[in-house]
Amino acid sequence: MTDTVSKILRCNAAGCKVAQTGNCMDGVIPAIACRNVFGQEEPAVGSTISGAHLAEDTPADDEDELEVFDPDRHVQLASGSALDVSAAQSILEARGATVVAFIGFKGSGKTSLFSSIYNLLQSAPLSSKLSFAGSETIVDFEIRCHDTRLASKQLVPKTARTERSSALAYLHLRLADDSAGGTVRDLLFADRSGEFFKDAINDTQLCDEIKELHRADAIALLVDGEDLADNQKRHGALANALSLIQVLVDQQKLSATHNLDVIVSKADALASAPESESKSAKAARQHFERSISDRFGAQIGSIEFWEVAACPKSGTLGTGHGVPPLVRRWVVRKKPNQIEVVASPLSKNLSEFDRFNERYFRRQPTGDVNV
Repeated sequence: MTDTVSKILRCNAAGCKVAQTGNCMDGVIPAIACRNVFGQEEPAVGSTISGAHLAEDTPADDEDELEVFDPDRHVQLASGSALDVSAAQSILEARGATVVAFIGFKGSGKTSLFSSIYNLLQSAPLSSKLSFAGSETIVDFEIRCHDTRLASKQLVPKTARTERSSALAYLHLRLADDSAGGTVRDLLFADRSGEFFKDAINDTQLCDEIKELHRADAIALLVDGEDLADNQKRHGALANALSLIQVLVDQQKLSATHNLDVIVSKADALASAPESESKSAKAARQHFERSISDRFGAQIGSIEFWEVAACPKSGTLGTGHGVPPLVRRWVVRKKPNQIEVVASPLSKNLSEFDRFNERYFRRQPTGDVNV
């Protein structure tokens, strides 16, 4: 039998399953490009390798070498997992994208909201105009959305929460905008655990880690509608939200260059609350919105108020209530005070380097592309 040697991928990192799946646990594509991944020679199934053969110090055949990614011949496929900062940066540099940074406390509905957006796109375009056109993080979306579907056999739809130990991650959606001739628009959702924001109120030095707000075209503050419907939790929930805004303003993470969307989630809880509690909740919410406008209107570029019911538990509101117009707003939004870079016409007197510089910056997205 002819001796046959193949190479499989191995990883030095504990818990990595690249040998079984071929995918790097850190999302590096191709996996062999990861600093922890290496190729290891192994006998192919049904072959034998003699000791004498192993002892031979002969160079491996070209066929046994792992092929290096060649952009001219290969197609780079996304792993489907959530993106790290570097991967999100690559999308911004290649195509530009609207970055939406989600902030809010544990259980406020951040994960439910962007999971709802993905779920709604599976059945029909949003607002009859925004259609699903792809995602670099489709596997992550499917995992997060599983417990909201009948296949999960859950009695009540729910979404897994982002753990405190989880690093900042980005979820990606690509939408085709029929109202703009089918123009493809990219959205990046910055996801961070709710416990982190709670800790940031008590330890303002943590605010230095919230770098995603700098580039965000929209900052979505989620306020739990179930807490607003509860007389005992209502004022604490609103006070915490105001404190978070104040801390971010004081630490210059929220400023005149930002759009702030204050979103009351789980609006079905308010709609189905008893009349007496509903009236109290409505009055408290109106006071809360006035307080934000009065205290921060001059310090934040724009402030808008929304309500959604991403995964309603009652039948008072439909699934995804309020979500389509919110997404439409994000798609068309730009950061306040954004300065557009306009290239001057090419001049015959420019050097070749200057002419390249003009052409290069003419095709770049306007504004800051760093996340």
